[in-house]
Amino acid sequence: MTVSKATNPISVTASQTWSEAYATSAKTKTITAATNNQGAVTYAIQSQKDKNGTAVSYFTLSGTTLTRAASTPVNKSDYTVVIRATAAGNSNYNSGYKDITVTVTVSKANGVGSVTMENWTYG
Repeated sequence: MTVSKATNPISVTASQTWSEAYATSAKTKTITAATNNQGAVTYAIQSQKDKNGTAVSYFTLSGTTLTRAASTPVNKSDYTVVIRATAAGNSNYNSGYKDITVTVTVSKANGVGSVTMENWTYG
């Protein structure tokens, strides 16, 4: 009798969001990790696109930490990053994967500033 390996039961939160204001420094977000996996899990960006579907390269991934590059444009507003979580499997389970779609919204930065005018009279 031959016993085949089972399908890997890896599961993910398939749709995740990240909203943050424009910044001149890089920003990070930890994505929700895979669960129920059999074997070690690795994560890799499959695609990253702006709201028009044009490929971009503003995001990097290290483990479950997604990094948005400094000065990511706000004029594109929404980005979609697809991350693949792959479970290696083991002696009882095949390798398997699930995709995670992260919708990233970059809003305009809050205006912060002040004006000081010495020896000035209005009116």
